[in-house]
Amino acid sequence: ISDGEAQLDKGNAAEARSLFERAVQLDPENWYPRGYLTEMFLVSGELELAYQQLVEMEKIDPDSVVGNYLTAQYWVARKDYERARPYAEKAKFGRPGNSELRGLLGNIYRELGQKEKAREEFQTAVRLAPDRVEFREQLRKSETGDNPAEKNPARQ
Repeated sequence: ISDGEAQLDKGNAAEARSLFERAVQLDPENWYPRGYLTEMFLVSGELELAYQQLVEMEKIDPDSVVGNYLTAQYWVARKDYERARPYAEKAKFGRPGNSELRGLLGNIYRELGQKEKAREEFQTAVRLAPDRVEFREQLRKSETGDNPAEKNPARQ
């Protein structure tokens, strides 16, 4: 795992992936290499591979904040915001001060048409990470009523 982390630090994602996959083979109950693989798969759009890791991670530690956050990201990538919401909310309970999570939850609420909850999450994300332009932009959109769920009634 530490070799995989070192390869990530060097920007060698392919070698890191190989090392994390080997770590999973050697110790299938080890949550950490699965977490790294899931993040890599989500970033690369390999959603089925991410899902396979998420299922195993949830068996190992269903209360993991990171696992719940990654699962919420997975469901957002699948545009299934209703399934993403409980995972993001569970992660929020464990890490209420995480700006990334609060922004993700804001997006989930926005997509579900829950304007006020979305605005609250974006406000918190901006407060936690005032230098993050995307959070300020999301907050602005939530305050001006730029809501995708309103434009597409199928999302409601």
